[in-house]
Amino acid sequence: MGGAGGPPPMTPPGTPPRPNLRSPAGGEIPAARRGPDLAAPGARRASVETVYRESGDNRGLLIGGALFVLIAIAAGLVLMPTGERAAPATDQVAKPAGNAVTPVVAEPRSAEVTRADAQAALQAALQRQAELEVAQAPRWAEDEWRGLLAGMTNANEAFQRGRFAHAKQLWEQAVAGFTALRERRAEFAARHLRDADAALARDQSEAARAAYESAVAADPDSEAARTGAARAARRPELLAALADGRNAEARGDQEQAADAYRRASDIDGVDPRAPDALQRISGSLASARFNAAMSRALQSLDAGRYADARAALKDAEAASPGDVAARDLRQRIDASERAASLNRLRRQADEAVAREDWATAVERYQAALKLDADTGFARDGLARAQSRLELHRQLDHYLARPDRLYGAEPLHNAKQLLKAAGNGGEPGLKAKVDKLRAAVEVAGTPLGVTLRSDGETEVAIYHVSKLGRFQELGLELTPGDYTVVGSRDGYRDVRRVIQVRPGLPLPPISIRCTEAL
Repeated sequence: MGGAGGPPPMTPPGTPPRPNLRSPAGGEIPAARRGPDLAAPGARRASVETVYRESGDNRGLLIGGALFVLIAIAAGLVLMPTGERAAPATDQVAKPAGNAVTPVVAEPRSAEVTRADAQAALQAALQRQAELEVAQAPRWAEDEWRGLLAGMTNANEAFQRGRFAHAKQLWEQAVAGFTALRERRAEFAARHLRDADAALARDQSEAARAAYESAVAADPDSEAARTGAARAARRPELLAALADGRNAEARGDQEQAADAYRRASDIDGVDPRAPDALQRISGSLASARFNAAMSRALQSLDAGRYADARAALKDAEAASPGDVAARDLRQRIDASERAASLNRLRRQADEAVAREDWATAVERYQAALKLDADTGFARDGLARAQSRLELHRQLDHYLARPDRLYGAEPLHNAKQLLKAAGNGGEPGLKAKVDKLRAAVEVAGTPLGVTLRSDGETEVAIYHVSKLGRFQELGLELTPGDYTVVGSRDGYRDVRRVIQVRPGLPLPPISIRCTEAL
């Protein structure tokens, strides 16, 4: 059998023209009843293929309809007398046009083949033809199909001339041809796929598309054919993108070329030309990006724009991962930024010390030590700032509430604090020391207090002394809170708390036990 694109079928010499097909019973077969088997070779107007294309993929209905038409044709033939015998003949049947599958055979001489026998063979042939029409055989085996239709036409002509044995033989051969063609469907699918791949490799997009469509017709489940058809449809777009890339390369615009090749890769990820071109220019592109980014990073570093320098360096590292120059530049940026940060923190700490803002100074020194634990100015400055901060905290503790000095123990602690502070030093510290020293002096100055009793009550002051019995007693007490207790046998004890404050003289305090038990 010939493949698609073979030579056109040849009409045997002496074959009369066949504008109309007639049934063996006489009369032209109506167009509505003609099957594709009775059409002239290559005729498609009323074929099952046309019905298939117009009706979609409802194959069950198509086969049933086709068989109905064919049975109707056969029924017309049955109207002829069934006992008629084939006329003897000795002539040869012409070879079918094109690459027909029907071989040249001699007319059988058997007189036992009846019209009904030939009609049965016709029905079998028509059924096979209808099935292959639905399977789109005219699309994937065009030349072979044309040859089979020529054989069906020869059989019909033999039948018209009453040569039933010969017609039966030709229709049986057509059945065998249709059956063999159906069995070769996978072979045709593979051949069309190979042809399509070859055409696509030559960038013959239309030829490739047609061959892929034939492959899909032969094997609707072929993913390779469907994918290939999609690639063939986009081949002009791919070629345009590749041309854009080559033109950009010729202009020396490698970035534009890379964009075009990336676009081509997106269009067809299987074609190797765009990836190969990208790989070819990727090295020079990366080198150009690396050099430009390193230049930006150095300029930003010299200007002290460390964030910009790091951003540019990141671009350089992306263009050339692991590059030694980029690694060295990162170390320079780190060292420069650290030194700048230390200088800034030192300046801020000095400013805080000058205004005696020891809390801020401590924060700045600590931040500097986090950057560099061996920074001398931060280590020494932190110790002094922390000492001053604690001294101010203690001074503020007493100065905020001078009454905290009223008591022997807190007064002692305040005196020790003053001893440690010395004369102060900085203006702010000296002022606090002087203020606390004055408060300590006031807190340590005794004030006169008068106590009165009945001469029978034993009087004592907690944590001071026992005063005994008296009518009136004068004594001096430093500022503070005191608890005075009176006791007498047979009477309930009395207790009074007195507050001795500078500048607030107390009236006489009466301590007497008057409630008998």
